[in-house]
Amino acid sequence: MKRVSKSQRVNAYSAANPPAIHIGPGETFIMETNDRFQDYTSPAAAPMDMLLSMTGPVYVAGAQPGDTLQVEILDIKPALGYGWIVATPGRAMLKDRVGEWRRRKVPIEGDRVLFNDRIALPYAPMIGRMGVAPEGEPKGSNSVGPFGGGMSNTAIGPGASVYLPVFVEWALLTIEDVHAAM
Repeated sequence: MKRVSKSQRVNAYSAANPPAIHIGPGETFIMETNDRFQDYTSPAAAPMDMLLSMTGPVYVAGAQPGDTLQVEILDIKPALGYGWIVATPGRAMLKDRVGEWRRRKVPIEGDRVLFNDRIALPYAPMIGRMGVAPEGEPKGSNSVGPFGGGMSNTAIGPGASVYLPVFVEWALLTIEDVHAAM
C-alpha cells in the first residue's frame, strides 16, 4: 500500500504543489500527519511553516474539474501515543480566558485520552483539515471553502466519507490537523 510521509508537506491548498504520491481511483493509501507542536515550548519558537503545514498532496489519476472526489476514512491511528491540548490567547472557545499560550501533553491509551488523573476523554479521532487544490489562487491551510479546508468536524473520522468537488486536474488532496478527541 502506498504511503504519504509526514515529511511531504505543503503550506497551502494549491494546484502548484507537486504531488507526494500518485494513486488511481479507489486506491487505498496511508497518510502520516505531523505532530505539529513537536518539542516546541511556545508558538514563537516553532517555525510557522511547521505549524501551518499539511501532508500531501495526493495526485488522483483521472480526477478532472467538475468531478466529485470521495475520500473514505478507513481508520485513524495515533503514531506517538500522545497528543496535545492547546490554548491560545484570542482564539477558539477560551480566547478571552487565556492570557498566554499553553499546551498540555495528553497520553492516548487504548480508547481513552487521559486529560489528567481524574479525567479521561473517549478516543474519538477526527480530521481537522482536508481539502483539494482550489481553482485560481492558493488558499492558506486555515482557509475554508468549497475545496474543503479547516473544517474541524467531529464527524470526519473512521467510517466517514467526505465528498469534495474537484477544481483542478488530479484533485491534489491534502490532510492535516488530526485530533484524538475534540
